[in-house]
Amino acid sequence: MASQTSTPNPEGKGLHTPTPAATVLLIPWDPESPAHVERMYEQRVACGWKAEHVESWRALQRSGKYNLQWV
Repeated sequence: MASQTSTPNPEGKGLHTPTPAATVLLIPWDPESPAHVERMYEQRVACGWKAEHVESWRALQRSGKYNLQWV
């Protein structure tokens, strides 16, 4: 394990010790999963953004032209 060194913090007050990077898990959106399709539609409705496009995204995800991921 590499040791972390302290560096001056951006405000110039004392030292800043870096924290480890966060881990983010990406899960591919499955256009064949009714649960994934329903969840995507519900999220699009909730945010008011392109809910009417979800069905067309299924073909684009299958073809590899889209790469939608759950975070």
